Amino acid sequence: MRFSAWALDVATSHRPGATEIMVEPTVQRLVDALVSLRRQDEGCQVFGLTASRLEPEGVAAVEKAVVDALLDWREHFEVQGDAVSLVALDKAGRALCVNGLQLEQRFPLRSDPLGSRDALSPDWRTRLRRLDEAIAGRHRIHARAVGWIGADQREPLVSFGGASPADLYEYALRYELSHDRTFPRELAAFWATADGVSLDDDALLHPIRHWAWTENGLRIGCGGYFQGALTLGGEPEADLMACEVVDLDDDGDVRARYPSFAGFVDALLGDQKRS
Repeated sequence: MRFSAWALDVATSHRPGATEIMVEPTVQRLVDALVSLRRQDEGCQVFGLTASRLEPEGVAAVEKAVVDALLDWREHFEVQGDAVSLVALDKAGRALCVNGLQLEQRFPLRSDPLGSRDALSPDWRTRLRRLDEAIAGRHRIHARAVGWIGADQREPLVSFGGASPADLYEYALRYELSHDRTFPRELAAFWATADGVSLDDDALLHPIRHWAWTENGLRIGCGGYFQGALTLGGEPEADLMACEVVDLDDDGDVRARYPSFAGFVDALLGDQKRS
C-alpha cells in the first residue's frame, strides 16, 4: 500500500488550511487526480504518479480522500463567498458526477439573459444575422479585410466553434465580479453564436475559455497572423465595447487597428453600411 498511502497523504495536504498553498492550481490538481482515478487509462497520473501504480485495494480510499478534499474546498468557497470558484467546482462536479460539488442554482449575472440579442442595437442584430449566415455557409468571411496571411493567394477554410454556454457563463461571472461592471452583451451574443472563429485551423478568434489578459489588453484571438495576437482594450477597467482592437504579429508589432470590436466584425463580415 506504499503508493496508495502516499497519494492519501498528498490528498490530505491539498485540503484548505493544510499548508500555505496556491488555491487554484491546488484545486485543479485534485480535479485532475479524480479524473485519472475515474478513467484509469494508461498514462493517467494522480499527483504526478502513474495511476496504474496505485495498489488496486487502495484506489477507492484515494478517490474518497480526493472527493473529501474537494468538498472541503466547496465549503471553504461558500464561507468566502467565492462565486467564481464555486461555479468552477460545479462544472467539475457535473462532469465527474459528484453531487456534493454541484450548485442548486446559478448565480445571476448583470448581463442576463446571457447571450440574448434582444437588448442589442439594430446594427448589432444585423451583424449577428450575418454571422448566422456565415455559419450556415451563405455569407463569405472577408479574410483579406482582417489581414489573414495567405488571403492574397486563396480563400481559407473557415470553421466556427459550437456554442459553449458553461464557458461563456463562467467567464462572464468572473468578469462581472472582478470588474464590477456588466459583461458586454454584444460579446456575449457573438460568442454564444460562435465560440471562436478559425481560418485554416488558426484561431482568428479564440474560444472564450482561452481568453487571457496580457500587457497589451484582453487577448481574444491570434489575429490575421497565426503566431500573433488579437487584443481588445488596454486596461482591465476599460469599457471593452469602446476600446480598439489591435492585431499584433509574433514580435508584438502592430499589423492593423480597428476602432472597436464592432469595427473588427464589420471588417470580418462586411461593413453593413456599404452592402
